[in-house]
Amino acid sequence: MRLPNPRKLPATAQAQFWGLAFSFALGLHFTNQAGYSIYAFILGFLLAWAAWEMSFGLKLAAKLGSDTRSVVIALAIGLALPWFGLLLAYVLYTFRP
Repeated sequence: MRLPNPRKLPATAQAQFWGLAFSFALGLHFTNQAGYSIYAFILGFLLAWAAWEMSFGLKLAAKLGSDTRSVVIALAIGLALPWFGLLLAYVLYTFRP
């Protein structure tokens, strides 16, 4: 299985990719600095991403084009999703015995 080349993706997919990459790295740094579980962060991020793609991904992809508004929406989605991982890591840390 070959991974797609990010340069050949549509503009909205590139925006979401770079938003996810930046926000994931920032969230991972904050998770590590706070002493939360990195595994919980990654699990929460993957669950939020999968849930988003299953529920809204195809509907939104059909509506989005490659105009500026669509790129901003995709970037905002990419920036928002990894923070659910940090939220899950925080909740699990709070309820830890």
